[in-house]
Amino acid sequence: MRLLFQSALFIILVGILNLSHAQTGNGIIRGKIIDSQSALPLPFASIKIKSKMMGVVSNSDGDFQIPLKYKTLDDSIVISCIGYTTTTLSFNDLNENSINNIKVNPSVRSLDEVIITTKKRMSPAKVLSMAIENIKNNYPHVPFSYIAYYRDYQLLDTSYINLNEAIVEVFDEGFQTNDLITTKILLYEYKINTDFPRDTSTSIPYDNKPGKFGHGKNKYIPNAVLSPLGGNELSILRVHDAIRNNNQFSYSFINVFIQDFEKNHFLKMEKDVNLDTISLYCISFESKYSVSGPRNFSKGRLYIEKGKFAIHKIEYATYNKTMKETQLMYEIQTEYSRTGPFMHLNYISFANQFKTQNDTDFKVIEILYNKEKNAFVLDFNTIPEKKSVLDTGNYEFMIDNHHLQVLNAQLKGERQVYLFLDETSRSYLGENFESMSSKLKLNVKNVRDVDNRELDRITGSTLFQFRELFVQKLMPNRILPINTPLVNKNTPLSLSISDPSKEAISNFWMNSPLKKKE
Repeated sequence: MRLLFQSALFIILVGILNLSHAQTGNGIIRGKIIDSQSALPLPFASIKIKSKMMGVVSNSDGDFQIPLKYKTLDDSIVISCIGYTTTTLSFNDLNENSINNIKVNPSVRSLDEVIITTKKRMSPAKVLSMAIENIKNNYPHVPFSYIAYYRDYQLLDTSYINLNEAIVEVFDEGFQTNDLITTKILLYEYKINTDFPRDTSTSIPYDNKPGKFGHGKNKYIPNAVLSPLGGNELSILRVHDAIRNNNQFSYSFINVFIQDFEKNHFLKMEKDVNLDTISLYCISFESKYSVSGPRNFSKGRLYIEKGKFAIHKIEYATYNKTMKETQLMYEIQTEYSRTGPFMHLNYISFANQFKTQNDTDFKVIEILYNKEKNAFVLDFNTIPEKKSVLDTGNYEFMIDNHHLQVLNAQLKGERQVYLFLDETSRSYLGENFESMSSKLKLNVKNVRDVDNRELDRITGSTLFQFRELFVQKLMPNRILPINTPLVNKNTPLSLSISDPSKEAISNFWMNSPLKKKE
């Protein structure tokens, strides 16, 4: 599916799993990766079995599990994560009967890296340009495959529901091809995990209405319009890999990464970080107002390898502003790692917010700034009560710590109000126009509709949908088996035909989340 947020086109369809401790035993070694300084769990760390160079990625609680059959006297696990020193730990040091808390150390730049020189530092725009130019050198242009663990689930408050898992093999023809068209997928195993609650009311398809504002009644993404893209949950997830699909539309506001990312975002160079001995540029970014508008903004970080200019990681989050708060709309994390001469996917993670029931709450469905009128324009989903909506004292708009004074308010039609600013506020807004998306704070109070419903008093349920893919092993020279049933990308994984042979997955496993304590 595609999502339209106001006037911008979105494809947003993985996220972070916050499940705590589980039972131990059952032939599984369980661990938790922890930052040695902060004592906080370390999400998305790679854990590889050294002799096989295969493994898993920790979830957002730092949790992982490895089948006990891989424990041998002379083998070990290798733990790596951007910003941390790579840690090697013998299997002999891992306990089979309890969760192993493994501390890793933040990396410290060596003395020769911090010596001050007169050489001018590269700008973030130049680093990004070099990374785009070197995509052809850093990413594979020959066929390859990888076996991966896939899962999708939902989060309601602090409870995780509707967890589905799979082991898949992805056959990619190379970065010069259209991924959505040419890539083939085999399903080896699919599991509906009944260890976690099931809720049929939230597992139904999205029903966002077509049209300008696109709200549904049963399950919908706020401020979005869905139009059909096609594809099951896994293929939709893979569309959102902006590195693999760098010359295709991936998601807003990245759009087409190689041509739109720089012009759509402000870039800022942060302190360099390390991945073991590899030094990475760290570039933070925010979306420009002209791209995202006043209602949404995006921010995140790029990690790009020095010298080879390979993109290791993209962290991307988009936010939606109501009249009372700023909410995370969706978050995508994509990480690549080097195997041999090329960078290959390590994991991709996506989460998006959605709502169920009660689409009749009183809310602002669109907010724009009309430069010709020098006024903010608010569109309501129901008819506002006239006295409250025209009271300028009910509006507080700020950029940074500067108040934007609303001089007067006018109704246009039944559901639209124009808020005109005084001259000083108009001038200040003009100076900060492009950065307004993230800096603008909106607070509206005491505004009600004709049925006496308070603005933005939400009565429906809000949940997050997650989709995640974690690569367990790369197989550069593997050929697609003949006469093997392929996954139909338009058919749900639960209805897809799996490979009847279990030989291919005998060495791979589902990294099921650790169950919460009751």
